[in-house]
Amino acid sequence: MKAKVMKPFRDKDTKTEYTKKDFYEGTEKRINELVKLGYVTVPSEEKEQDKDQSDPEIETQLKGSVEQVKQGTEGLNKEQYESLLKHEKEGKNRKGLVDHFESMLDAISPGEGE
Repeated sequence: MKAKVMKPFRDKDTKTEYTKKDFYEGTEKRINELVKLGYVTVPSEEKEQDKDQSDPEIETQLKGSVEQVKQGTEGLNKEQYESLLKHEKEGKNRKGLVDHFESMLDAISPGEGE
């Protein structure tokens, strides 16, 4: 079974260190333990395939200073901003970018969720 690492940890059994960019492979029992502790998440197969294909592109878009990322991500669609926001929150979680992506989403779909 495979799971996406959500926060860095060292596996107690193998002593292997994992970062947010890694996937953890192990038994269903061990992965369930790590999920409960918040270290990994188990995406659905479809989401996992989409994520594997888009991660390098998203990571590239999120590289650089806050201003560089803002300039490099102008004019995207709702789904792209949602994906960038999710990855930024799971990664560096820079307030300037989180606020920017949220404001871009608000501008694209005003009134939703109110």
